[in-house]
Amino acid sequence: MPANTPFEKRLSEQSRASARGLLRCISATGLTKKREAFAQAVTPEKGSVLASPGMGNWDPDPDYFFHWWRDAAVVMGALNTLSRNARCKATQEKWNHVFDDAVKFNLRAMEIDGRRFQNQIGISDRTIPEFRKYLRLDDDMAKLLGDRIMADTRVNPDATPDILTWARPQYDGPALLAVVAMEHEEILSGQGKCVPTTLTKLIDKTLAFTERHADEAGIDLWEVDGNFDQHYYASVIQLGAMHHGAEWANMKGQRENAERYQLAACRLTSKLDEHWSRELGVYKTARRFGDRDMFGVIDASAILAVNLARLPRGRHSVRDDRMQATVTKLEELFANLYPLNRGRSEGIAIGRNRDDNFFGNNPWYWTTAGLAEFYYRLAADIKVNGPLIATPLNAMFCKRAFSVASGSEAAMLIARGDAQMDLIQAYTPASMSLSEQFGSASGQPVSARHLGMSYAGFINATACRPR
Repeated sequence: MPANTPFEKRLSEQSRASARGLLRCISATGLTKKREAFAQAVTPEKGSVLASPGMGNWDPDPDYFFHWWRDAAVVMGALNTLSRNARCKATQEKWNHVFDDAVKFNLRAMEIDGRRFQNQIGISDRTIPEFRKYLRLDDDMAKLLGDRIMADTRVNPDATPDILTWARPQYDGPALLAVVAMEHEEILSGQGKCVPTTLTKLIDKTLAFTERHADEAGIDLWEVDGNFDQHYYASVIQLGAMHHGAEWANMKGQRENAERYQLAACRLTSKLDEHWSRELGVYKTARRFGDRDMFGVIDASAILAVNLARLPRGRHSVRDDRMQATVTKLEELFANLYPLNRGRSEGIAIGRNRDDNFFGNNPWYWTTAGLAEFYYRLAADIKVNGPLIATPLNAMFCKRAFSVASGSEAAMLIARGDAQMDLIQAYTPASMSLSEQFGSASGQPVSARHLGMSYAGFINATACRPR
């Protein structure tokens, strides 16, 4: 995107800094993480994607020295953006090569067989006694292969299983890997490049996994212990994988697979209707949420899901009036929740949900940029498909979105997204490094430093900004 205004120049500068931040997370083979309490040392392999390269040990920064399936997919999606928007072939090749390394590592990690690692966990003499309660049980590790490893939330970046107890299982990561891998194939084809067999293998593997586990209950995006349910975010990501997967399989002549993926998409669409609360007028983040008020059932992951699934139209796309109604309520929630939002009618710092207690309840860079991306994507859609169709559900959304500037609907939505990005830059350190969160009152960095998803969120939102 040519930088013609001071605002656009700042976006471009931060995007370049964010690209450098991504590279700190990928193939960090020069780092070694030592978990002294467990006598464990982990050195990342080429192609692994660290959630954060920081060496936190819950002191207070968290230990994010893992390869999460979802985090890896989000970062790889940003690599797609960087490749697509590269200004020369050499830069294209650079980002494509990094993506290819990540594909190969994901495939290798998906072949982990937990039976080979049983003697490394359990009540081990190597682990400090008071830390043994955090170790996985031997019988849990013995079952860890095939679909179990792909549903296991995260692995070590040296392609060994996570030895620690954690919130599991989780089904959004492989589905999102399928979406970004199919997107990458399209980018390579557009650049006149051959598609590696490893990329096709990853697409086949993740699509088949997603079809087998469509709409299964699991742990939520934020991995809160005990929050086991059917989650809106995961189901929408799966729907995106199945929708695009059916088109991809048809293109490859895989008629039987295409039919299965299409059937899975239909099932997911039907089940997603159960997340809609007619009484509250919002999408509930978890299907079985019972007697909670409106602000207790919504979660910013809904916005992220719609952005990441890339559905072109209908329910669970940016054109969905139900989603627009949910976005309105999320903005209202966080506008009143965080001190740094007070007095702001636009540019709202967005967190996870009302009841978040992880490092307190703070805005996240990823979710705040996610709202900007939603506005930008909707503006781009309006330019192609025409103005929004007014309904009683999206009336408040339209009132808010179209009150920030004069001009066309698209221009006003872009202004709304710009306000989000301007807010992020107001609370970005001079180093341009992005942590996981920023303080709800101070705006200072909070939690993991150099979070890959924060960098990816900024890159993708900026790239979605229509001219």
